[in-house]
Amino acid sequence: MAIRRSGAVLKKLFDDGVVKREDLWITSKLWIHWPVSLRRGYVGFKSENMTHPNIPNTWRAMETLYDFGKARAIGVSHFSTKKLGDLLEVARIPPAVNQVECHPSWNQSKLCTFCQSKGVHLSVYSPLGSLGTTSLKSDVLKNLILNSGRAIGKVFGTSCSPMGVADGPQYTTQEHKRG
Repeated sequence: MAIRRSGAVLKKLFDDGVVKREDLWITSKLWIHWPVSLRRGYVGFKSENMTHPNIPNTWRAMETLYDFGKARAIGVSHFSTKKLGDLLEVARIPPAVNQVECHPSWNQSKLCTFCQSKGVHLSVYSPLGSLGTTSLKSDVLKNLILNSGRAIGKVFGTSCSPMGVADGPQYTTQEHKRG
């Protein structure tokens, strides 16, 4: 339902000349990063309904969308170095981007180096850590934040920037959002 409302709002903005479609980068996701998929016609997460996703076939379908101009770029999310390497072996069009979680407790340096070597842009989210991470409990990081004179979100938001990646905030609480 939210997608339809967003689409209607965007259409009105385009029609009213407020913004041009070519000036926006709109991201949508196919959920292929899970380690399982469901058998056709089945609902519910029961082991007998689960299969391994066919990432190469899904990627070929995404390449077709790209070929027909239905997507300006195609990418992945939550792909490890191994999974991304496996995809690159079969991809005709390499992923433009890999979106992953990155913060001081999980800086993804190996993945960052791999993506840079393959020309895949790394986009990161959750610079404050996702729910359950211990980033915010570290005394070293608390002292760093206190001594920096900056908001916590500003300090953590740059945790992956030295590796040449784009930070994309993801807020799990209003407290995080205020940063």
